[in-house]
Amino acid sequence: MLFVLFLLVSFNLTFASDYTPFNRSAYLTSSFAESRGSRYHAGIDFSTEMEEGWPILAPEDGEVQDIKVSPFGYGRVLYFKGKSGTLWVFGHLSLFNEAIENLVTHRQNSERKNDVSIILPNLERIKQGDTLGFSGSTGIGNPHLHLETRLSKNKIVSPCGQGVECLDTIAPFILGAAAWRKTQVHLTDEQALQDGCLEVPNEDQPLKLAFKIVDYSRYPLENPMAVRRIELKTGNRSLYKRVKDTLSYSTMLRIRDEMLWAERADTAGDWHLIVSRLPTDGTLRLEVEDYTGNTSFREFTLQPKCPTSTGIAQYKLQDSVLYTFLSRAYLNLDLCSKMQFELKNAQNKTLSYNLCQIYPNAETPIAAFYEKYPTASKIIAKRAGKIEREIYLYPLDRELKSTINASEPCLFSSEIKGLKNPHIEQVIAIQQIKKDSVASLEFHPKGLQFWRGWHLCFDTASTPNPIYWLGETSREWFVFSKQTKEKGRRCVETYELRDIATIKDTIAPAPGVAYFKNDKLRIPIVEQYAGIRNGNAFKVSSSEKRWIIAEYDSDPKELTVRREYLPNTGDSISVFMQDVVGNTKTYSIIVPE
Repeated sequence: MLFVLFLLVSFNLTFASDYTPFNRSAYLTSSFAESRGSRYHAGIDFSTEMEEGWPILAPEDGEVQDIKVSPFGYGRVLYFKGKSGTLWVFGHLSLFNEAIENLVTHRQNSERKNDVSIILPNLERIKQGDTLGFSGSTGIGNPHLHLETRLSKNKIVSPCGQGVECLDTIAPFILGAAAWRKTQVHLTDEQALQDGCLEVPNEDQPLKLAFKIVDYSRYPLENPMAVRRIELKTGNRSLYKRVKDTLSYSTMLRIRDEMLWAERADTAGDWHLIVSRLPTDGTLRLEVEDYTGNTSFREFTLQPKCPTSTGIAQYKLQDSVLYTFLSRAYLNLDLCSKMQFELKNAQNKTLSYNLCQIYPNAETPIAAFYEKYPTASKIIAKRAGKIEREIYLYPLDRELKSTINASEPCLFSSEIKGLKNPHIEQVIAIQQIKKDSVASLEFHPKGLQFWRGWHLCFDTASTPNPIYWLGETSREWFVFSKQTKEKGRRCVETYELRDIATIKDTIAPAPGVAYFKNDKLRIPIVEQYAGIRNGNAFKVSSSEKRWIIAEYDSDPKELTVRREYLPNTGDSISVFMQDVVGNTKTYSIIVPE
């Protein structure tokens, strides 16, 4: 009996170490628990070498529970429940297997909807190794496969610990460190850490640390990834340890308590906050491990100055005057040779005529100004004596909520609930700026999140048009899908501090030049601001068919129709389009060769 049990365990371990979705090795382009702004990446991504159509094989016996077709997120996604109880999620597929594809087509035609969601509790059972579908690029991103493993509705685990082959041959890189006592921040670069030095402010305040860390799966160094374990030690004693093998959707917002928002200016990588009581002397050891077990470490002592540290770039694409770094709002004091920064209170009384003389350290966050000037309200940026920029300041209190009622830079009210990270002194800095030809309000610090929301309202007299938010990576404006009117105000609610604009958009989506690729007619979609709500915002027909299945791909914004659904070359199809704010138009498109 014991011998049989040993064989069973050995078999499970053998299976658990070599599953690949394609029955061939494929390297990772994204790892589990990566920072995706307001959330962690809930799975791993496999490269398909920029190709579509790789067969995806079932990891174990089981059944397909449900499938979804959408232009956003995971695109065409399949949920497979294995006999082990694990729910396997396969995203961005180009096609499902033949049986499922027939069900999808039937549902799309019967409901006359391009986007569908189908629960399949009685579908024929799947055997390990059967084809579930084919890789693609639906939803967001280039061709690749997204894979998740869920043990329950709210428990997501790393596939690398569930029997999936995760190729990663490179140990993580420790690229830099930040140390602060209240508002005094010191930075240490990679070379100084290698030399065994970490620079810290020399003050009598509790010390906090953050480290910039990145992992890659292979050379060349592309697709920066997350790490599994971060541990800070002194001798054999662990001071701090964080292991990311499990995530839950209900706690995703904790990402900003663990990773500090910073633009990837000079190198990739995330700033990981270390929360621990630190010794004042002795050697510290930082260990970092990826999901394959590759480990890096640095040993260092805390010093008031590291002679080999040359600094760390704090911003790249952000505005040169006001920017976010380490989840703090910063005034760019590197511009002191070109500009003068004047500090005023709410009564417009000047508190300091030149902040550059008082704060010569460029790594000084705006929150530091309040230690000397607790009534600070506005920064005036002047160049050659002329006002170039006005920055309005709103310090957040120590409670879990903060209210702002502002008349400048425009009339708005803001209520924040569910704040905050207790390790950072926060000040919201706002300026009016034009981005991509759109007049907007720019808020800092970027990435600031709130557990119970940010309720932002503008008076409708000055804000007659819908409110939009700016995607920090896409650089595109998106309309808030839910906007309410409350006592003469237009209001929105979100969980993250974002740049805001009010935009009048009366232009309907329009088609670009249609072309064929991989037996699909692809119609580029030109959309100015509002965006497309879903794939059902498009309706395609011809003189022979009142309804033709079409699927919208949000990246690269193309409407696709299979060749077999189309009339002959030279005939026309009718395409109806609608954006989120209701602009519509119907176009006649000639089927090309």
